[in-house]
Amino acid sequence: MGFRTTFFIALLALTFALPLAVLESRSTVKMSGGLTHENIEPAMKEQVSLASTASPPSMADMAGRKMARRFSPKRVERKYTPYIKQVAQTHGVSPALVKAVIKVESGFNPYAVSTVGAVGLMQVMPETAKGVGVTNPHEPRANIVAGVKYLKTLLVMFENDEVLAVAAYNSGPGKVRKYGGVPPYKQTRVFVNRVMTYYRSYLES
Repeated sequence: MGFRTTFFIALLALTFALPLAVLESRSTVKMSGGLTHENIEPAMKEQVSLASTASPPSMADMAGRKMARRFSPKRVERKYTPYIKQVAQTHGVSPALVKAVIKVESGFNPYAVSTVGAVGLMQVMPETAKGVGVTNPHEPRANIVAGVKYLKTLLVMFENDEVLAVAAYNSGPGKVRKYGGVPPYKQTRVFVNRVMTYYRSYLES
């Protein structure tokens, strides 16, 4: 093989080798986010690994959600409505009025406690519960009985005037007698208006 032939073959091989080298260099060109063809697979594996190790909800979170569902106002209202109706009818009080008082007093939270010590669904003071023969106002059903008995006492006291009885439930019968009607206290007036609004709503439902 002559010198010219050998030189021609070497030149031809070099010509084909250059594009291949260029292609190889392009295979490692950086992609968005700094990834390359060489490191994209490990990076994807790392992302999958991070996703698979994300912390699941804690036991406390799960317990809190379960408790919130269990004691949601609507659920408690549905649960106790038959019992409220039974107790209210036994003592000659409108079930709708009892539900309205509970709605405003505690929002159907059987474990509500006020800053002054009123407890339960109808926010009954322990001494008031004791006065109507209920020894454990912290128990939801007993609390309803205490609240209904006390409300009945007020209805009798004010000759079945529901507005005055509701006002007395909030501020005490002494204040209602003193002012000859709903006492001029903002809290009491708001309470009465809210209870009577819910009362009408429950009567219509």
